[in-house]
Amino acid sequence: MKINRSRASFIISVIIGLAAALIWCSPSIAANRKPAKIIIINKGVGGSSSADGLRRFQHDVAVIKPDLLIIYFGMNDAVNPGKLLSPEQFARNLQNLVKRSRQAGIRQLLLTTVNPIIVQYLLARHKDKYSNPDLNAKVVEINKVIRQIAAKNRIPLVSCQASKVG
Repeated sequence: MKINRSRASFIISVIIGLAAALIWCSPSIAANRKPAKIIIINKGVGGSSSADGLRRFQHDVAVIKPDLLIIYFGMNDAVNPGKLLSPEQFARNLQNLVKRSRQAGIRQLLLTTVNPIIVQYLLARHKDKYSNPDLNAKVVEINKVIRQIAAKNRIPLVSCQASKVG
Protein backbone atom coordinates (compact mmCIF):
# COMPACT_ATOMS: atom_id res chain seq x y z
CA MET A 1 0.00 0.00 0.00
CA LYS A 2 1.46 3.35 -1.02
CA ILE A 3 0.81 6.27 1.31
CA ASN A 4 1.68 9.90 0.65
CA ARG A 5 3.86 11.01 3.56
CA SER A 6 4.83 14.35 2.02
CA ARG A 7 3.02 16.38 4.67
CA ALA A 8 4.29 16.32 8.24
CA SER A 9 0.75 16.71 9.52
CA PHE A 10 -0.28 13.18 8.55
CA ILE A 11 -0.80 10.67 11.30
CA ILE A 12 -0.93 7.20 9.86
CA SER A 13 -2.55 4.64 12.13
CA VAL A 14 -3.01 0.95 11.49
CA ILE A 15 -5.35 -1.20 13.50
CA ILE A 16 -4.64 -4.92 13.59
CA GLY A 17 -6.92 -7.35 15.33
CA LEU A 18 -10.64 -7.80 15.56
CA ALA A 19 -13.11 -6.49 13.05
CA ALA A 20 -14.70 -4.73 16.02
CA ALA A 21 -11.83 -2.29 15.61
CA LEU A 22 -14.17 -0.48 13.23
CA ILE A 23 -15.19 1.57 16.26
CA TRP A 24 -11.77 3.22 16.06
CA CYS A 25 -12.46 4.39 12.50
CA SER A 26 -15.19 6.85 13.34
CA PRO A 27 -14.86 10.22 11.57
CA SER A 28 -15.42 11.84 14.97
CA ILE A 29 -11.86 10.88 15.94
CA ALA A 30 -10.47 13.57 13.69
CA ALA A 31 -13.31 16.09 14.08
CA ASN A 32 -11.51 18.45 16.45
CA ARG A 33 -8.03 18.29 14.91
CA LYS A 34 -8.17 20.78 12.07
CA PRO A 35 -4.48 21.03 11.11
CA ALA A 36 -3.73 17.30 11.20
CA LYS A 37 -4.74 14.87 8.52
CA ILE A 38 -5.31 11.42 9.93
CA ILE A 39 -5.22 8.27 7.87
CA ILE A 40 -6.64 5.23 9.62
CA ILE A 41 -6.11 1.86 8.00
CA ASN A 42 -8.19 -0.89 9.56
CA LYS A 43 -6.58 -4.29 9.09
CA GLY A 44 -8.93 -5.90 11.60
CA VAL A 45 -10.41 -9.19 10.40
CA GLY A 46 -13.41 -10.86 11.99
CA GLY A 47 -12.51 -14.07 13.78
CA SER A 48 -8.82 -13.14 14.04
CA SER A 49 -6.63 -14.40 16.82
CA SER A 50 -3.21 -13.19 17.90
CA ALA A 51 -1.71 -16.12 15.97
CA ASP A 52 -3.45 -14.84 12.83
CA GLY A 53 -2.05 -11.38 13.53
CA LEU A 54 1.47 -12.76 13.72
CA ARG A 55 1.00 -14.49 10.36
CA ARG A 56 -0.35 -11.30 8.76
CA PHE A 57 2.00 -8.82 10.44
CA GLN A 58 4.51 -8.35 7.64
CA HIS A 59 1.86 -7.94 4.94
CA ASP A 60 -0.71 -5.97 6.95
CA VAL A 61 1.47 -3.76 9.14
CA ALA A 62 5.22 -3.75 8.54
CA VAL A 63 5.00 -2.78 4.87
CA ILE A 64 2.84 0.24 5.75
CA LYS A 65 5.24 1.52 8.45
CA PRO A 66 2.53 3.32 10.43
CA ASP A 67 3.24 6.10 12.91
CA LEU A 68 0.88 4.38 15.35
CA LEU A 69 -0.22 0.76 15.67
CA ILE A 70 -3.29 -0.16 17.68
CA ILE A 71 -3.17 -3.83 18.67
CA TYR A 72 -6.59 -5.25 19.50
CA PHE A 73 -6.46 -9.01 19.99
CA GLY A 74 -7.76 -11.34 22.67
CA MET A 75 -11.47 -11.93 22.12
CA ASN A 76 -11.07 -14.87 19.76
CA ASP A 77 -8.04 -16.17 21.68
CA ALA A 78 -10.26 -16.29 24.79
CA VAL A 79 -13.63 -17.55 23.55
CA ASN A 80 -13.66 -18.63 19.89
CA PRO A 81 -13.72 -22.46 19.99
CA GLY A 82 -11.66 -22.67 16.79
CA LYS A 83 -8.99 -20.21 17.97
CA LEU A 84 -8.65 -20.82 21.73
CA LEU A 85 -5.25 -20.18 23.27
CA SER A 86 -4.03 -20.45 26.82
CA PRO A 87 -3.29 -17.13 28.51
CA GLU A 88 0.40 -18.10 28.38
CA GLN A 89 0.37 -18.64 24.60
CA PHE A 90 -1.62 -15.45 24.09
CA ALA A 91 1.00 -13.58 26.16
CA ARG A 92 3.80 -14.98 23.96
CA ASN A 93 1.93 -13.97 20.80
CA LEU A 94 1.16 -10.47 22.06
CA GLN A 95 4.76 -9.94 23.20
CA ASN A 96 5.94 -11.13 19.79
CA LEU A 97 3.64 -8.59 18.09
CA VAL A 98 5.16 -5.86 20.25
CA LYS A 99 8.68 -7.05 19.40
CA ARG A 100 7.96 -7.19 15.67
CA SER A 101 6.39 -3.73 15.80
CA ARG A 102 9.47 -2.24 17.38
CA GLN A 103 11.76 -4.08 14.98
CA ALA A 104 9.72 -2.61 12.12
CA GLY A 105 10.40 0.88 13.47
CA ILE A 106 6.86 1.58 14.69
CA ARG A 107 7.41 4.17 17.42
CA GLN A 108 3.96 4.35 18.94
CA LEU A 109 1.90 1.38 20.04
CA LEU A 110 -1.43 1.20 21.78
CA LEU A 111 -2.88 -1.95 23.35
CA THR A 112 -6.56 -2.45 24.04
CA THR A 113 -8.33 -4.74 26.43
CA VAL A 114 -11.17 -6.93 25.21
CA ASN A 115 -14.71 -5.66 25.60
CA PRO A 116 -17.13 -7.70 27.72
CA ILE A 117 -19.15 -10.37 26.00
CA ILE A 118 -22.91 -10.13 25.84
CA VAL A 119 -23.31 -13.81 26.55
CA GLN A 120 -27.00 -14.05 25.59
CA TYR A 121 -26.23 -12.60 22.15
CA LEU A 122 -23.28 -14.90 21.57
CA LEU A 123 -25.18 -18.00 22.68
CA ALA A 124 -28.13 -17.07 20.46
CA ARG A 125 -25.78 -16.92 17.46
CA HIS A 126 -23.70 -20.00 18.34
CA LYS A 127 -25.86 -22.27 20.51
CA ASP A 128 -23.96 -25.44 19.78
CA LYS A 129 -20.42 -24.11 20.29
CA TYR A 130 -20.37 -23.15 23.96
CA SER A 131 -20.87 -25.49 26.88
CA ASN A 132 -19.65 -23.01 29.50
CA PRO A 133 -21.63 -19.75 29.45
CA ASP A 134 -19.16 -18.00 31.83
CA LEU A 135 -17.19 -16.60 28.91
CA ASN A 136 -16.45 -13.29 30.60
CA ALA A 137 -14.19 -15.17 33.04
CA LYS A 138 -11.97 -15.94 30.03
CA VAL A 139 -12.07 -12.27 29.03
CA VAL A 140 -10.88 -11.30 32.51
CA GLU A 141 -7.89 -13.68 32.14
CA ILE A 142 -6.98 -12.31 28.71
CA ASN A 143 -7.35 -8.70 29.87
CA LYS A 144 -4.95 -9.41 32.74
CA VAL A 145 -2.38 -10.59 30.19
CA ILE A 146 -2.92 -7.51 28.02
CA ARG A 147 -2.43 -5.23 31.03
CA GLN A 148 0.77 -7.08 32.01
CA ILE A 149 2.23 -6.80 28.49
CA ALA A 150 1.31 -3.10 28.33
CA ALA A 151 2.97 -2.43 31.71
CA LYS A 152 6.06 -4.51 30.96
CA ASN A 153 6.63 -2.72 27.64
CA ARG A 154 5.44 0.73 28.79
CA ILE A 155 2.72 0.84 26.17
CA PRO A 156 -0.41 2.95 26.68
CA LEU A 157 -3.53 0.89 27.31
CA VAL A 158 -7.12 1.57 26.35
CA SER A 159 -9.66 -0.22 28.50
CA CYS A 160 -12.69 -1.39 26.53
CA GLN A 161 -14.78 -2.64 29.44
CA ALA A 162 -16.28 -1.66 32.74
CA SER A 163 -13.96 -2.09 35.68
CA LYS A 164 -16.10 -4.87 37.20
CA VAL A 165 -15.52 -7.12 34.15
CA GLY A 166 -11.78 -7.12 34.12
